[in-house]
Amino acid sequence: MITKLYLENFRAFEKLNIPLTKINCFFGPNNSGKSAILSAINILSQTLDSHDRDVPLLLNGKFEDLGTYWDAVFKNNENQNIKIGLEFLEYMKQHTDESLSARLDVEFHYRKQRREVVINGIEINSPPSQLLLKTRVSLRSNLQLIEYVSPKYPNIRLGRSSSGILVTNHFIPQFSPTFSRRYLFPPHRRGTKNFDDYMSLEWDLYRISRIISDHLSSLEFIGPFRSRPQRTYFFSGEAPSSVGASGEKCIDILASDQSRRKGKRKNIAQLVSNWLRQSGLAKSIYVFPFTDRHFEIYIDHIHTGEEVNIADAGFGISQILPILVAGYFIPSNSTFIIEEPEIHLHPKAQSEIGTFLYDVSKRDIQIFVETHSEHLLLRLQSHIAAGDLSPNDVNIFYIYSEEKGRRKIYKLIPIGKYGYFKEEWPQGFFPERIKEAENIAKHSL
Repeated sequence: MITKLYLENFRAFEKLNIPLTKINCFFGPNNSGKSAILSAINILSQTLDSHDRDVPLLLNGKFEDLGTYWDAVFKNNENQNIKIGLEFLEYMKQHTDESLSARLDVEFHYRKQRREVVINGIEINSPPSQLLLKTRVSLRSNLQLIEYVSPKYPNIRLGRSSSGILVTNHFIPQFSPTFSRRYLFPPHRRGTKNFDDYMSLEWDLYRISRIISDHLSSLEFIGPFRSRPQRTYFFSGEAPSSVGASGEKCIDILASDQSRRKGKRKNIAQLVSNWLRQSGLAKSIYVFPFTDRHFEIYIDHIHTGEEVNIADAGFGISQILPILVAGYFIPSNSTFIIEEPEIHLHPKAQSEIGTFLYDVSKRDIQIFVETHSEHLLLRLQSHIAAGDLSPNDVNIFYIYSEEKGRRKIYKLIPIGKYGYFKEEWPQGFFPERIKEAENIAKHSL
């Protein structure tokens, strides 16, 4: 699980340091910076997905299109460095307290002459307080130099003498293969103090980099604009590993799962049908093949039972479908990021999204959701009140701009054990309903 996110000079935020938990909900006015928080995690994930290991930060990829460094840096000041930090917690054995934690902070710099983003320095910590490694990049050689190591590695070279020891896999430091061949593999090196320290550091870097890579690589993101439904689909024969940022692979996953043998099916269509029925949107959804190459997606009307092609059904079904398929398809111990899941849905269906998120989180999936839905939030509060979720399992963030300083900031709204908020929302965000009710009452007098 990602337990903390730190941003500096990234998009809307000059500085941001927020705690994270199992289910993280981001509320706030339009253009308040909610999506900037999620995009920080997304760009690190899409960077690791790049085949070019020398790319330190991929601003335009499968999840995000952030443009240039000028677009991504705070107040478009290219002279400022962007810093992104993530803290991770991994349980060694499920449902036990035995765990490993790691924190990665990467500072990125923009070289105007070459129009490229480079790494300025990296810090790796073992929380709560132990700094293991700090690097900086030589402006002349563009190599990672070790600026600091923990006292547990007293014989490791620092500064210029450390040149060539480390390389980066995108933004994650690791030992250079050349250094390993020359210094660690020869038999006569073994048993020396230097050898033991380097081997110890290499193992710690490997362990921590695995935690970071595993968390960021197993990420599913669905943006606010989902693909329009089609009247007919083509059997591609592909079994996609991801729904895609716009849900473009959603139907392929649905069809490929239904075509599998019973023992290998995840029964996604049945799970989706159950949710649609509970939400009052449809009785069921199913794949209908009409040639060897083509198929249609049909929806059974919730009241009449009438069979309707998904292209003729309400637009809300096609917009929530990728989210449902992704939630039931994503493997355990993954990260699930969703923007505006409630679009085109009526209040009851929005409430049922809250239960859907709770069900998905039970499979050890960490969830981030940007939303404006009060109904979704109320359902999560109901699950807390019922004891299904602990208040510590849900973080509710309100992102907004200061009236005077105009800085983008956040407020964590604490929740009590009965699901009630312990503090009022800033700027009267959700009490708008109460104001409207008061206006109605005034006019009716």
